Amino acid sequence: MRLSWSTYEVHGACVLALAGGLCAEAVLMVDPEVARLLAGDRSVLVIDLAEVQACDSAGVEMPVGAARAGQRHVWGRRERPGTTDRSAATHAR
Repeated sequence: MRLSWSTYEVHGACVLALAGGLCAEAVLMVDPEVARLLAGDRSVLVIDLAEVQACDSAGVEMPVGAARAGQRHVWGRRERPGTTDRSAATHAR
């Protein structure tokens, strides 16, 4: 299952919205984007998991590793702020 993602900002927080399968191979693909976001000037990174359809242990560890790497708040979300529709478009990477 392919992973895609998009990024956007909500209330000053950077959001990384993931969609598809979050397995070990996909984590390796998205890690550079996580590093880029952690290096940015936002103090909060939200990892939006609303569109993740499958996840293995590496996918579960990814937000924890991001929090450790950035030593800041990293929150996982199951629904996007202000929406209940989980069909928002993402950009394939």
